[in-house]
Amino acid sequence: MDFSCFGYHPDLESRLTFQEKWVLGLAGTPICVSSATIDLTHPDAFKKVIDTIRDAQTILGDDIGLVIIDTFAKLIAAAGGDENSAKDQGAVFANVQRVKNVTGVHVALIGHTGKDQNRGARGSNALLGDVDVMVTIGGDEIKSVTVTKANDAPEGPLFSFKSDVHEFGTDEDGDPITVNVVSSEEVSSQVATKGQEPKLKPNQQTAFAILHGAGSAGLTLEDWNAQAKDAGLGLKRKADLTDIRNALLSKGLVRQYGDRWRVSHD
Repeated sequence: MDFSCFGYHPDLESRLTFQEKWVLGLAGTPICVSSATIDLTHPDAFKKVIDTIRDAQTILGDDIGLVIIDTFAKLIAAAGGDENSAKDQGAVFANVQRVKNVTGVHVALIGHTGKDQNRGARGSNALLGDVDVMVTIGGDEIKSVTVTKANDAPEGPLFSFKSDVHEFGTDEDGDPITVNVVSSEEVSSQVATKGQEPKLKPNQQTAFAILHGAGSAGLTLEDWNAQAKDAGLGLKRKADLTDIRNALLSKGLVRQYGDRWRVSHD
């Protein structure tokens, strides 16, 4: 793959202006960026990713610890796959696991929520069974970062931040080229969430109330679903219970520890 590298390597760092280093925070941080599009549903596609990682290591003279791929949907759509297909998503995650096994890097996939943000990530919800950690970023002026799914780790709010818009010239149409850069201004999670209580639909309120009523002991998924059905939820469409649960997860209102579910503030 073709890519550009920046960082503390003397030959590479000299290509950046002082302003670029300061604004982008790249001074001393080795980064390689590839503009290539890859079909990660193909069984052998992981080899291209591994080759790219090794090329970057050679150029930078250092190990690669994190690979970020933007976006998850493109990994599937590159060869005509369907992000709503659990099979196509599974093929991508199989290749991601192969990359991790061979290189030892952490792989982060960037995705988007659907039109209804309450229903979580776009596409098949099979990805919830494959990811080790899922983090949702949302908000307008203040962005809030929330762990909505994690293996053997607590879920809920992580931190909040603001971003500043910087202009880097104009494009061929004369429009400004802008980049959002995380602001150095400190933002507390209390400020970010004040007055922004999650809005719940009636069925979501009912499911949340059931779990809240269980107290700190929480409920198993089986018990929670059973009580939800007793309350009239998911009778016509079983997947409604999954949609409701994912919505509560995305809002940071519930979490899972082992085989039990609890409300996040208990």
